[in-house]
Amino acid sequence: MKEDLFKIGEVARLFNVSVSTMRHYEKLGLVEPEYVDPDTGYRYYSTDQFEVLNTLRYLRLLDTPLESISDFFHDRNTESMKAMLRVQREEVSGKINDLLRLEKKIERRLQFIEEAESHPLNEIEDIMSEEARVVWLKHTMSPGSNDDIERSIKMLEGDQKEPMIFLGKVGIGLSPENLSLRKYDSYDMVFLILDDEDDFKGEFIEMPSERCLTIRFRGTHKDAPPYYDKLLDRMDEMDLRPAGPSREIALIDWGLSKDPDDFVTKIEIPVK
Repeated sequence: MKEDLFKIGEVARLFNVSVSTMRHYEKLGLVEPEYVDPDTGYRYYSTDQFEVLNTLRYLRLLDTPLESISDFFHDRNTESMKAMLRVQREEVSGKINDLLRLEKKIERRLQFIEEAESHPLNEIEDIMSEEARVVWLKHTMSPGSNDDIERSIKMLEGDQKEPMIFLGKVGIGLSPENLSLRKYDSYDMVFLILDDEDDFKGEFIEMPSERCLTIRFRGTHKDAPPYYDKLLDRMDEMDLRPAGPSREIALIDWGLSKDPDDFVTKIEIPVK
């Protein structure tokens, strides 16, 4: 046996990998030992394997799958290397796009929570709503039954591949007819507001910007009736009527805080 061979532990330390990783590379046929002692089974490596290990570690740094690296080493040439790197470039580009999309979602949620915490409460505002993509589901539910509301929300989300439900994105509504009658004992629909980054599989509508009266209050859906009365009283004073279903959204509830004193709900009614 040559004296300039290195034990597997020495090679592992030199290349900052574990011995088990070296054995795994050998099992995949990526790095074969130069010599295996027939008596002890000890594995020894020469500097010939160092270049392979350098290439292997660099490709792993690029997040190249071991299967692709194995294919390359079994048919090693510049064209196969270029082809592998092009494929990996596409993979990385896709991951970058996914991460940028997640970053936007995170930033949107942070802004939403900060705005929900700081916005004035119990003040009626005359606003123009934002344009949005919205998924609507007509479904009767009780305002006093959180289970009923949650089941309706899950029906709305359906079997989407990624979760869409988060505070500020989902809500319940009363029809214009029930609003005019001031009938608050059951809701008529549930809705989901889609972020620009959401890849929703199904039907949705493009909701235009429209004039709305809105109010935010401390509490949950079961506390909403007096605030509907306030909005409808103001609409009577302004000679306005509902132009569509209300949009009642929990901005802060059990999903964000265990303290009921933190809870905030928003009601928005389009008017004409």
